[in-house]
Amino acid sequence: MEAAGLATLVRINVRRAVRVGRIYLGMAIALGLFATSLIVLETPGSGAVGTVLGTVVPAEIPIFGVVGSLGALIVFVSDRSKGVYEYLIAYGVETSVISASIVLASLALVSIVFAVAGGVSTALVLERTGTIPFYYVRDLLVDALPLAFGATAFMTMVSMMWAAVASPRTGVNGPVGFAPTIGIGPLLILLITSGLAPPAIRVWLAPGIALVLFGLVGLMVVLLSRGSVRERFLSTL
Repeated sequence: MEAAGLATLVRINVRRAVRVGRIYLGMAIALGLFATSLIVLETPGSGAVGTVLGTVVPAEIPIFGVVGSLGALIVFVSDRSKGVYEYLIAYGVETSVISASIVLASLALVSIVFAVAGGVSTALVLERTGTIPFYYVRDLLVDALPLAFGATAFMTMVSMMWAAVASPRTGVNGPVGFAPTIGIGPLLILLITSGLAPPAIRVWLAPGIALVLFGLVGLMVVLLSRGSVRERFLSTL
């Protein structure tokens, strides 16, 4: 029952998140395409394109993915303020199911950004070099994708927890307004630690940080189901 309910909520939330967050999603895709295309076109020598993209794309896709996923948070804040979750929980829907549906909806939006930006990036690399270097594929799938998902899931859960335990705020001081800063935080940690860690450890930093972020997300899902937080989750005041 919960699995079926979760799947239904995810489908509904994804459609609504794309609609209400289409400006953020379009902006993220446009910036990703522009940055990737600029790197390829301005990099001298076809052999250097894969190297440059392999360094930059894993850093830029998580940033653009975080921005593109904001539609899911807008759906959450809107539904909570309108009392939709109070209605759902009264009918037996668990708080963890509601929060998981928002997180999965945000990851769906990140997937759209990743598919478009990553696909165009790969096509440009193939066109300029005639091949797709292994290290480029590795950086894209092992570094960029897990970090984009982990940072977005973490940002979404922290923002929902914030909304659940604090008085509602709008603008840059609210969860949606401050969310990108939370999402970009793990990337800044990666950039700082990459310069300090030895090469043998550096290659595992991005997937390691992503794993830690998903662990924290799971912990927050559990905390969000506790009684006191659940009451705040329901409150519209």
